[in-house]
Amino acid sequence: MGWILVSIVSVNMRVSGPEEWPPMFAGPAEACSIRRFWGCAWHQSFRRSVSSHGKAGSAALGLNQGTWASSYTELYIAFFVSGLVHYAADVQALNAWHGGSMYFFLA
Repeated sequence: MGWILVSIVSVNMRVSGPEEWPPMFAGPAEACSIRRFWGCAWHQSFRRSVSSHGKAGSAALGLNQGTWASSYTELYIAFFVSGLVHYAADVQALNAWHGGSMYFFLA
């Protein structure tokens, strides 16, 4: 609900265009299995937020967009940010300061 409300307000105030607000999740037909739901819906909702950190890090290092150095830097930063999010969940839910999330996402 929040995604829809923010998108409507942003488009109406001309802060962004409708093309910048794709649907949050794919349609119900796309969730025919847990694996497909996880890949097509759940992770896609976080992809933009973690990839934006990767792009910002690559730009801060002065790497040219589209080069292998830029691509790998963006990839590792995105996985690092995702690992931090999962590590925070480990600490919060499991009280496990030495969980394997960061190792998993960066290995």
